[in-house]
This record gives sequence, C-alpha cells and structure tokens, in this order.
Amino acid sequence: MKIPWREQLILNPDLKDMRTWPTVLEPLRPAARIGFDRNRRAVKQVLKGATLRDAAKETGLSIGRISQLLDRCLSSESDSSPALLGGLIPGKHLVTKRRNAPLPTEDEPSGGTGAFTRLLEEVPGLKAGLDKTIEHAFRETLAGQRLTPAGLHGEFKRVL
Repeated sequence: MKIPWREQLILNPDLKDMRTWPTVLEPLRPAARIGFDRNRRAVKQVLKGATLRDAAKETGLSIGRISQLLDRCLSSESDSSPALLGGLIPGKHLVTKRRNAPLPTEDEPSGGTGAFTRLLEEVPGLKAGLDKTIEHAFRETLAGQRLTPAGLHGEFKRVL
C-alpha cells in the first residue's frame, strides 16, 4: 500500500529536516543541477511550514508540480523507504516499469508494452546470449558477426 507524502511526514517527523536526508552521490549535468536546486528549494520551504502556494510563488513552479515533487520524494510503498533527494533529480526514473499482463500468445495477442523486458527476465539464457553476441561484435572476435538489427533479431529468434 502506498503511503502519501503527508502521511509519511506524520509517521516520520524526522523527514521534515532535509539535513537528515542522504546526499546525492551521482554527478548531475549542469541543466539537471539547476532543476535539482530549484526543486530542493521548493520542497525545503514546504517542509519548513510554508504553504504550497507560497513555495510556488517563490520558486516559479506550480502548486501541482510542488505536490508532485513532494510525492516523488516522500511517498513510498509501506515496505520500502522513500526516494528523498533522488526524487528531486529531474528526469530520474524512480520505479522500473514492469509488465503486469501475461505475454501475448498466438491465441490471445495483446499489446507489446514491456514484453521484451519480460522475455529477457523469463527466458533462460536469452539476455546472456544477446550480450555475448554484442560482445563478440564489439571485440571483433572470430565468433563475432557484423552487428545489425537484423542479425541481432535473428540471434534473438534463435535463442528463443
């Protein structure tokens, strides 16, 4: 069950102090650094007691965007910890997308969203076989072939 950011602050009042949050270890591009600093200022103001409206005026963000940032930083599933500063990094994917629907069959075709990733996870040796093909092509070994989309697709079908 997902815990919203307001409830998270009630359950963990120490999260109101951003100095207790872990630091971001990954280097940020200059454009991402600007967005990160702006996002951090907005969240910091709300955590200190400012209203969303006041934080929006100060930072130039909308009230909805600040609420989204707080949700990215502080909300989490009940069995996991919140993203905290990682949620302030513009464009960072916090949750890996997973396919919930069964894989398509000939009898019941369905959409292809996430099907390739699901196949890589479920078919034994598929990921290793494709990685080996790419590595041979990259290292230009005798077993390597000229890497083309058609060749990689052929290897994919062969392993399947």
